[in-house]
Amino acid sequence: MQLTLELSQQIEEQKKKLKSEIQEYMIKPCIAFLQFGMIDDSTFLEDMEKMCLEVGMYFKNVKFDSYVTEKEIVNKIIELNHDEYVNGIVLMPTIQVDIRKIASYLARGKDVNGQMDANIGKAICGKEVSISSSVLGIFSLFQNQELRDKKILLIGDCPDIYLLSSLLVRQHAQVTLVGEGNFSIKEDYEVAINFTNREYTFSFPIYSYKEEMLRKYSYLKLIESTIQSYKKMITSK
Repeated sequence: MQLTLELSQQIEEQKKKLKSEIQEYMIKPCIAFLQFGMIDDSTFLEDMEKMCLEVGMYFKNVKFDSYVTEKEIVNKIIELNHDEYVNGIVLMPTIQVDIRKIASYLARGKDVNGQMDANIGKAICGKEVSISSSVLGIFSLFQNQELRDKKILLIGDCPDIYLLSSLLVRQHAQVTLVGEGNFSIKEDYEVAINFTNREYTFSFPIYSYKEEMLRKYSYLKLIESTIQSYKKMITSK
């Protein structure tokens, strides 16, 4: 309960701070989402749009159907790269595409969700770049906690899992990575996070939280990254 309350307070304080900052700009920052095919959880985009409206930032949703070609997606990314009124781009694929190849076409400064290989690599190495909002949402669960020597198990095989691992290791946690599939756990882990189905299991007493709080935290991190991108664009003119 305490963690949920702390996260909720942080979210409200951050919303006020971002709203105040955005009000100073004559032209408002804009974040664009590229949606390929139907998404199972449409509330994500609905809630993200609502959060953008609350802080005064523009939200753009570009939808493609399931028959979109890779070339069409890349052409739209290049178009948004050159759109001076779009400051952040997030890719939301729900169809079989080579997301790593497609993400490589993002303008590095507009990759506010850390989806490019180059930005993922820099983030893992501890460089200051935009980081996956999902990872930041999960990592927020560990805020203000002593992680030294805590045994943490991460299950799956994706860039997010390697990024979260690097963040935890820098906090001196003992992190074990295992791939998806059958495996036997012979040690008692204090935290287990399954990236294959977004399940979280915790045994040390800090984790009373709601998924809604993590989502809101993630939304604000995307907005924050977009504002940073916006600042860099206006100062470079």
